Amino acid sequence: MNSFFPDQPHLSRRSLGALGLSAAALGISSTLAYAETTGPTPAPSGDPSRLVLPPEGGLRLDSVEFARLYGPGVFTMSTLYNTPVGVYNKTDRIVSIRFRSVISGPLQKIRLYWQAGSGYSAGTGGRIRVTVLPDDGSDTHLPALDGSPLARTHFTPGLAPGSSQSLMNELTFEQSPSALVAGELYHVVLENVDPQPSTNFISSNNVLVPGAIGRPARWLNNTDWATLIGDRTPGSGAERTWLDLTATGSGDKLIAPIMQLTTTDGASQGSSDMESGSVDPGRTYEADAAKPIRERFTPSADKRVTGVSVAVVATVAGSLRWRLLEGSQELASGMIQDEARFSPHLMGYRTINGEKKPVYVTNFIWYDAPTSQDVTLHAGNTYDLELRPEGSSRWKFAAHRNGSSWGFTWPAAFTESRAQHLRGDQWLDTNFWNYSASSGGNNWPVVLHLAP
Repeated sequence: MNSFFPDQPHLSRRSLGALGLSAAALGISSTLAYAETTGPTPAPSGDPSRLVLPPEGGLRLDSVEFARLYGPGVFTMSTLYNTPVGVYNKTDRIVSIRFRSVISGPLQKIRLYWQAGSGYSAGTGGRIRVTVLPDDGSDTHLPALDGSPLARTHFTPGLAPGSSQSLMNELTFEQSPSALVAGELYHVVLENVDPQPSTNFISSNNVLVPGAIGRPARWLNNTDWATLIGDRTPGSGAERTWLDLTATGSGDKLIAPIMQLTTTDGASQGSSDMESGSVDPGRTYEADAAKPIRERFTPSADKRVTGVSVAVVATVAGSLRWRLLEGSQELASGMIQDEARFSPHLMGYRTINGEKKPVYVTNFIWYDAPTSQDVTLHAGNTYDLELRPEGSSRWKFAAHRNGSSWGFTWPAAFTESRAQHLRGDQWLDTNFWNYSASSGGNNWPVVLHLAP
């Protein structure tokens, strides 16, 4: 069985943030935004061609449309979800991370997020064989386990007894006989080859989003970035039963990978959204007129913005004003209006002082607003997407860590923007563990749409 532990310890080493395409966009203008719910999709006001709205089934990772998305909210998360690798709960399990390559060339390195501690690991952590395999070409897109490996390495956690340390070591492939081809599907297969896989095992971590919210990557299909598990009875040698945790999910939970791949020439792709500010109410941020938020962008290349998307939920009905600013100059602005729809999701339980307590994560709704005209962001300049409730309105936001503090790099970690919130008269880099302190490496769930 899959394990869910909402009260993950604070990360002690490294982590991951948006996929390896230049998923690009930043923009704004005055128009009523559209709220995406689990019901029918109303049309946004303004010119919809200026927005990349998610089609049924999602976009390909290497599509022109997906490349128009720019921002840390391309991928979202509510909490972490671990997948044990080895023999756990009388099940022999392997994990497959399926991805569509957007880079070409021989693989050199891989970075994953391993979780140790009670319920996550046992013994030494085992010996994990990491193999990159082709897709089997079937409708279910499983790994070709008998196929020729493109790359292979091993990870030996070497855990001390009782260790709870998160591990995000960058691993160098021991062998890389074949090159990735951009556009093709592949699988990173994790197998525990320890002689005692029930005594020595570790878990790989993933992002989790409640099914009611939608796909972990709103615009992306379920094929191109997915977590699968393959189970069988220990010692049976039987064919594995596969479950696609991204498309099918586990119960009401949808799961997606945390991983970064790098080729020998330095090209990389991945997603490193990891530690979440969604746990409610302890980590979520409730904005009001005196406590707005902003995402501060410093793009590395010029961007021509045609729209903006924001994941948020109203707790007190009213209006949320957004502005795109360069310093004090307003480049575009608009209004999001909605009734209060806040309803947290129950995600599990934890024991506090011997008492079992429920754990909730905030929900969110996507709002999309096109700009009335293109807004050009120049490379190296700083721009703010400010979101400020009006009147007595209150809105909840949930940040996430992008993994840059633990070794993940652009574009897996979205590092061209950072989350900030206003405290008194000072803008602080958002730290969702302590909103009175400042901390880097965090982002709000916003996306900017770029011109075609």
